[in-house]
Amino acid sequence: MTTSLIKIFTLFILSILFIYSCERLDVTANSSIKPKGEVISELNGLWVGKVNGGEPYFNQNPRITLDLIQSDSLILGNIRSSDGAFKNATIQNGEIAKPAISFEAKQTDYYTGSLILFSGFIEQDTVQGIWQSSQSDSGKWYIIRQ
Repeated sequence: MTTSLIKIFTLFILSILFIYSCERLDVTANSSIKPKGEVISELNGLWVGKVNGGEPYFNQNPRITLDLIQSDSLILGNIRSSDGAFKNATIQNGEIAKPAISFEAKQTDYYTGSLILFSGFIEQDTVQGIWQSSQSDSGKWYIIRQ
């Protein structure tokens, strides 16, 4: 039940952020008006970034590495973190509705074993957003295509 409420709240926030981002425009002197960010066509490949958060979920803003495979609107893959919170953890319930993305991963090793929901937005070769634990703690995260 709690995980469902977290997903609903996260999708609501993402919807608001999406509407706001659609209103932003990038106008240059020699170009026509165009959307500020371009959504990439595929998420396949290696992505590296950081997670901002505190104990017991993440230790000292660790580096994260994701190996992603996109199949239509589904996202599969693995996640690793430099602090050991994720050791090749399998990405679960991964979905993309461009430019929004969300997936879950269960922490491993000596951490809480919590299920962490990652949600965010794709802008060119960057994804950034928020993470939320099954205990309702949260923070920011980002990844960049390698």
